Amino acid sequence: MLPKEALSARVVLLAGKEPILRLRALKTLADSADDDFDRQNFDGDQGSPSDWLAAVGTAPFLAEHRTVVVRHLLRADSPNALAIKGLPSYSKLILVADDESATSVDAEQKFDRRLTAWSKLVKSEGGCVAIFDVSPNKVKET
Repeated sequence: MLPKEALSARVVLLAGKEPILRLRALKTLADSADDDFDRQNFDGDQGSPSDWLAAVGTAPFLAEHRTVVVRHLLRADSPNALAIKGLPSYSKLILVADDESATSVDAEQKFDRRLTAWSKLVKSEGGCVAIFDVSPNKVKET
């Protein structure tokens, strides 16, 4: 379930091994964007974090908010130079760590390190991190 604070946060990171839950949360957040003029999508390996910030910092055209969605976030490098502090009040940056097909243990560890770095950054800037994993211990029998 999407945390309540994700609806009001300027920066939200969606991650976890449950794609249905992650995509449902993305749909909830992206559908809250007022219209297509004020929503832009990127892939993690498309452009750079500074491009994403420039896009989300652009004043909205016909809406109250400007929303930028970055899918496949873990394809991007770790966020060393990314500063998300001071985003305008009309900005909403949605980062999605989609499933990546790691072909080796090294690749999986690299994705884990990047997710940890992105999570720390988002939390340090007051954003919301939502991890969608289903543990067999938490699933109720019906």
